[in-house]
Amino acid sequence: MRRLLAIALLVAACGGSTTTPAPTTRPSSTAPAAPSATATPAVATASSAAAASAATTTPSGGGPDYAAVGFSIGGSECTLGDAARTFRVGVPIHTVLRWSPSLPTGGTVKVTVEKDGIELVEARQMITVDKPTSCIWGTLPELEAGHYRMTYAISAMPPANGEFDVTP
Repeated sequence: MRRLLAIALLVAACGGSTTTPAPTTRPSSTAPAAPSATATPAVATASSAAAASAATTTPSGGGPDYAAVGFSIGGSECTLGDAARTFRVGVPIHTVLRWSPSLPTGGTVKVTVEKDGIELVEARQMITVDKPTSCIWGTLPELEAGHYRMTYAISAMPPANGEFDVTP
């Protein structure tokens, strides 16, 4: 029996947010399902910007406008742990997206996930921030083996992308 893709993005924005949760459905033969998202408050630290920048996979924009995506084992809220691009099955993956300038109250971030080039529609999320913020974070527990790409479409900025692999 095929294992479910457990993308429970515990996405949070610095200062708080609301999300439009992804529906929970049974997996199809082409795209496993994902449980809904839960938003919780997060607090950014000065060191979190450096940590996220160190693991940047796709910066966007130039000058003071940027977005950086990072993945790690461990970490807390907007701070990465040990940055990596390859993870073993069953290891929770901490994700951090930082950007500048801050997103104003009511701004949105659309999160999409692809596995092996196929979008996991059930994992889509729309996050609306309830105060100005420049970071969201999440945890991806127990993913199946494969190549993953996460895309973050931030209001009025080019999308930021990050990719990683999960191996048996």
